[in-house]
Amino acid sequence: MARAHVIAWRKHLEARKLSPASIRRKLSALSSLFDYLCERNAVAGNPVDGVKRPMTNNNEGNTPALGEAQAGILLDAPPTNTLKGLRDRAILAALLYHGIRREELCRLCVRDIETREGVKHFRIQGKGDKIRYIPVHRVQ
Repeated sequence: MARAHVIAWRKHLEARKLSPASIRRKLSALSSLFDYLCERNAVAGNPVDGVKRPMTNNNEGNTPALGEAQAGILLDAPPTNTLKGLRDRAILAALLYHGIRREELCRLCVRDIETREGVKHFRIQGKGDKIRYIPVHRVQ
């Protein structure tokens, strides 16, 4: 496969009216495949290198946000008189107030609550095993 083939494929994707984000994702996946093949000496080079990718608006996410009233209704949904209800409320509060990913929440343990300079923090193990600390928001 040559660089010209990748450019022709990109033009074909553009002609199909795919979104710029979809085209970027497909080119990125192909580039990752060729990087893998290069590391294993299966191909001499990556034909995707240097192929221009469409610009996308990375300043704004596509994730729909909850309003304050919606978040309050969601947080008040679990019963507060049962252990499971309290657990569910803590889970929802961690997601709503701290903006952590589901997988990050699932990895949290009691030992991940640390005090740093007198303030309680969650020790979050994120993507790529990166560690970050988020101050704990107290829910009333």
